Amino acid sequence: MASNLLILRSSTMLAFLAVRATAGAVIYVDADAPGPELDGQSWCTAFLDLQSALALAQPGDDVRLADGVYTPDQGPGQVPGDRHSVFSLPPGIQLEGGHAGCGAPDPGLRDCISHRTVLSGD
Repeated sequence: MASNLLILRSSTMLAFLAVRATAGAVIYVDADAPGPELDGQSWCTAFLDLQSALALAQPGDDVRLADGVYTPDQGPGQVPGDRHSVFSLPPGIQLEGGHAGCGAPDPGLRDCISHRTVLSGD
């Protein structure tokens, strides 16, 4: 019985290590990012629109949004003003809004009251 418990613990630990080793990337979105490079790799080089981040995101990735209003008709392959545009969240992606973003003393600060993030269909 004790050896079965040891094997279970070992298997659990290996599974945990495998999950940690395959953790996804963090992709940043900030409508006020100054650029000039806008690659989603940091708050000040963040994508300006959510669609750009979603086009790049893979399962396990964390998409972090700074305060602002994001509409689905902005970004690659979108037509500005298209009322039929939608956000399509790929499986396994986590969205996290409410961040202060570039220019703030702590850009990664998450406070959903002070740094309101809105996904709008208007």
